[in-house]
Amino acid sequence: MGFVRRARIASIIVPISSSLGGYIRINGQPVNFQTADLKSRCGSRGGECLRIPVHNRYVLPRADTDWVVTILDASAITSIKRSFEVKPTDYLVEASSIKASPYYTYILYIFNKDKNMPHPALIAAIRDGSLEQVQSILSSKTYSYPVTAGKQKWTPLHFAAYSENLSILNLLLTSPPFTSDITATEIKDGFTPLHKAVEKGWIDGIKLLLENGADIEAKTEKSRSTPLILAVKFGHLETVRVLLESKAKVKCYNSNGMSPVLTAAEKGHFEILKLLWDWLGPKGVDEIKNDGNNVGRTALFLALKGGHAGIAKFLIENKVDVRISGDDGWGPIHAAVQYGNGEEGLEVLRLLLKEGPFLNSKIVETGYTPLHLAAAKGDFSYVNELVGAGARLYMTSKMKHTPLYTAVRFGKEEEEVEKIVELLVKEGADLGVRDSFGMGIRSMAKQKGWKKLETRAELY
Repeated sequence: MGFVRRARIASIIVPISSSLGGYIRINGQPVNFQTADLKSRCGSRGGECLRIPVHNRYVLPRADTDWVVTILDASAITSIKRSFEVKPTDYLVEASSIKASPYYTYILYIFNKDKNMPHPALIAAIRDGSLEQVQSILSSKTYSYPVTAGKQKWTPLHFAAYSENLSILNLLLTSPPFTSDITATEIKDGFTPLHKAVEKGWIDGIKLLLENGADIEAKTEKSRSTPLILAVKFGHLETVRVLLESKAKVKCYNSNGMSPVLTAAEKGHFEILKLLWDWLGPKGVDEIKNDGNNVGRTALFLALKGGHAGIAKFLIENKVDVRISGDDGWGPIHAAVQYGNGEEGLEVLRLLLKEGPFLNSKIVETGYTPLHLAAAKGDFSYVNELVGAGARLYMTSKMKHTPLYTAVRFGKEEEEVEKIVELLVKEGADLGVRDSFGMGIRSMAKQKGWKKLETRAELY
């Protein structure tokens, strides 16, 4: 085999036997070996060869460009020669660098046939959805089952599950070499074939894998996510339903302490959350509704942070504990103020205030209260709600900031800041406050060019 550099196109020269069947694809079009244009010489060694054009690494327009060539019948390659114009190892680097190409492992196989690489024809046939080709390969006398494919160590079952071909998946599951792969994990994320089917939301494949012994509680190696947690994460409602009906555990957690309920709240998958809620029933809900992740984030907090007002209202109405704060002091009231927007956000804030959260609780890092956050946000409506609920005006942060000071320092809209200042002063806030560096309201107003506020602050 040789590799020839050209201005824009390189070639792989593949020795073949013209008596063997099989085909390749060039630019997606099948070309039969028997009818392809055979060259009379194969480098300096002679013999019949097929010169196959492929992209040269130096002229690839994008890193994710597909290879032009897919070898679908490696048994037609009769020999692998070791005389290269470019070292084989160099070309391996070129091939493996095109990670987004679905065919890079096939090129690697040609140059590295003696390594533990899978039969390229099988993987190509699975990805092409060709049941006939898969059957032909498995029945071939030359076929020997490899362990895994490429850098991520996908088994044929991983490819079949991800490709969503039920006939091929069923064939592999009933073929002895592959039955033990049903719990195999790939390297990148540690997904089993079931995780791959769940990622795609492929119901029929999920059912078939479970019927053949897939572990419904298998955890990925990195995030330690079960299939149910993944299904919730990707928003596959019917997949979640199938897994629940197959006895998947709802009370499970990944490496970050995220459960299916917490994940649904964070991602904003309201219908999935309601399904989980109904599935658990009153007793089950009471056991998990106030769970927090590894840093104490509850479902309510995560919903509020994500701006999922509908989910937040649902949780509050279902009597979750609105007082639970994370390890850093952030609680639902802080999240509602910081991340809420518009009338819907205000409605959620009002619901929280009715439940009596710790209105003046401080964030550990800054010492800010919810009123500080509302003032810094520059939103009069939120400040007005908190003041009306009894928020303290004189509480200071670690840098000696009062809510009024915070409004002026971080506010961007002069008119909105003036409304906030007017309200806070009316309620008894002091315009003469200074921070720990001696900076006062007048100095900040002057820096921002806010003449009206600067003049008013001169009196203090």
